[in-house]
Amino acid sequence: MSGDEKNSKSPRFRLSLAQTGILLVIVPLVSGLLFIGTLSFLLQRSQMEVERNLLSKAVITRANIVSRLFVDASLAMSSYCLTGVPVYADRYEVTKKALFDELVVLAGLKVNAEQERTLLRRISENAQKGTNFLDDAKRTVETTESDNLTTRQLFKGIRSIAGLLEPDIQKLMEFENDAEAQSRKAQSGSSDLVKYALAAGIAANFAVSIALALFFSHRVTSRLNIMRDNSFRLSRREALNPEVKGTDEIAELDVAFHQMAGALLEANRKERALVENAVEVICSIDNRNVITEVNPAAQTMWQYAPEELLGQRCINLISDDTKDATSKMFEEARRNSTVTKFENRTLSKSGKLVDSQWSVSWSPNDNSLYCVIHDISERKKVEQLKREFIQMVSHDLRIPLTSLQMTLDLLLNGAYGELTEKGRPRITYAFSELERLINLINQLLEFEKMESGKVEIFVEPTEIEEVVTRSVEAVRSLAERGKIKLATKTFPTEIPADGGKLIQVLINLLGNAIKFSPPETTVSVTMDMLEKFVEIRVSDQGRGIPEAYRDKIFDRFEQVSIDDSRVKGGAGLGLAISKSIIVAHKGTVGVESEEGKGSTFWIKLPVA
Repeated sequence: MSGDEKNSKSPRFRLSLAQTGILLVIVPLVSGLLFIGTLSFLLQRSQMEVERNLLSKAVITRANIVSRLFVDASLAMSSYCLTGVPVYADRYEVTKKALFDELVVLAGLKVNAEQERTLLRRISENAQKGTNFLDDAKRTVETTESDNLTTRQLFKGIRSIAGLLEPDIQKLMEFENDAEAQSRKAQSGSSDLVKYALAAGIAANFAVSIALALFFSHRVTSRLNIMRDNSFRLSRREALNPEVKGTDEIAELDVAFHQMAGALLEANRKERALVENAVEVICSIDNRNVITEVNPAAQTMWQYAPEELLGQRCINLISDDTKDATSKMFEEARRNSTVTKFENRTLSKSGKLVDSQWSVSWSPNDNSLYCVIHDISERKKVEQLKREFIQMVSHDLRIPLTSLQMTLDLLLNGAYGELTEKGRPRITYAFSELERLINLINQLLEFEKMESGKVEIFVEPTEIEEVVTRSVEAVRSLAERGKIKLATKTFPTEIPADGGKLIQVLINLLGNAIKFSPPETTVSVTMDMLEKFVEIRVSDQGRGIPEAYRDKIFDRFEQVSIDDSRVKGGAGLGLAISKSIIVAHKGTVGVESEEGKGSTFWIKLPVA
């Protein structure tokens, strides 16, 4: 398929989720604004008609007042001409002033029609013309002696002037009545339009809301429901729905979800394969100690097929002598929610006892114990053989070797006669080799006891300065033979420790430092008080330790050089024993060294 074909089949509108949300807000907003604008326009028109109606009423009212005041002014002047009574002249002046005030108000009304403005202008001009005639009549009455003829002429003229404004006022009223009628009609039409606009706006907003709801449901909600269903399907390990269509964030999230689901299924497949092919038994146990899942390794370890164990109580597989301890460990794992390790003995289908090591962890979410069980029967056999070997070394080798050592010592001391010059060196060499062999056996026995936890540390208040002094004195003769100087820098301090064991450690460290130091150099022992520890440092000026050996120098049988055992003596157990003693004191031990510049072994012991 070509790129043009793909583009032709692609969606016309590619909206992101954010753009969709903005669209869902803008469309109702624009619709509402249009509705409000239309309603405002119609209300404004209706208001204009109301104002026009009020204006027409105001024009009619003011025109009637002007007409009445003009007539009243004419009548007052008529009476004044006929009687000459000044009261009528005063009434005329008052009425004329009120007339011109009303004319000002009438002229100030904001009429729009040209005909209205023309009529108002003519009314004002005729009113001015009429009042000018009345003023002339008043002056005539006041300045000349009028006779009956003159009076009648003035009265006749005033009567003709009284109706001067009537035609224009009548036309103005007719115009305003027509305008008022049209305004009422327009006002009624505007009211109907407002009603129609309200109904249409409500219907339009309802339609827009329905359309947006359907759009949102189709574009967002339905696809979110598909994704939610996918999450349930993933948890049930069912096939997922096809990927949702679109180019927005939901579509991208769905693609990522499918990729994640694929990765999870692949990881689950690998995990299942790993469990199915594991040598160890892997199982889950519910809170009633019933086995709910188990891998095929159970067939090898216990001769039970997995389906035979499902639904069975796990405690039935445990030997009677370890059932109570195993139940307690299960409860401890549930209570502490931590990985609990222990050993017990289990029963196979044939009744054979299997030594097992369990690693148990509690899952609160699944309300189950997850167990990994390892068959340690072979290891137990090896340990038994090792114990038997240690016993054989202790009883069958050490005793005859010690007896042989005593015989050689007596031989060297002349108890059986004098040795020849040629025989004495041979016997001396045999004696030293025998002594080295006995020391090796003693170290093996001591290290084995420490590893098995049979060596006890007797902690009591111990003066460290005295421990250092006694250790230094114990190796002084060895240092003198090697022409090594011993230097100490100590201070009195007391800590809880086993003084004898610490002396053994320091003698070992000092002995090693002396053995590997060249003549005419110094081995120093210093003490330092740290925050919560006492630090003892044994420093030499020997060949140093290569970096590759520094991390494993405290392992058993480890020596820097293969020739060290033959030339310097020892079997590589001294530092391992020293580390075991320090760890038993809850302390730490280490070494700082630079090849060719000597080494410093340090131990840190807690003050409390």
